[in-house]
Amino acid sequence: MLARSMNPTTLEEDPTENWFYLTLLYLKRDEYDRKTNALRKVKEFVEWIEQMKSCPIKTIYFRPICIADQKHFQVLDLIPKPNATTERLTKAYKRVWNAKQMKILDVAGEYYYEIPFRVNP
Repeated sequence: MLARSMNPTTLEEDPTENWFYLTLLYLKRDEYDRKTNALRKVKEFVEWIEQMKSCPIKTIYFRPICIADQKHFQVLDLIPKPNATTERLTKAYKRVWNAKQMKILDVAGEYYYEIPFRVNP
């Protein structure tokens, strides 16, 4: 998982750290044991963030996208998943993470999605 603190409207680093952008999720060839459910691992990570005291994060968001046909990702040591289409990923993220479409578009004109979570005061 690659992530960063980025404001989706300015596309710049968010100094407040209110916005947490899950940039890229993929299965790394030598680290994936085939028993681990990657979607559940992200959900566990979000639950861990929820437990943080004084957590600055207000929104965790991402943009579902199929990387199978994007040549520049071939340099990564990833396990190819050609059936992981944008449509299938979106459905899975909605089901497992309860992801909701945001009203903010990325540079390609596609909607970002938010993972709901509770902020620990």
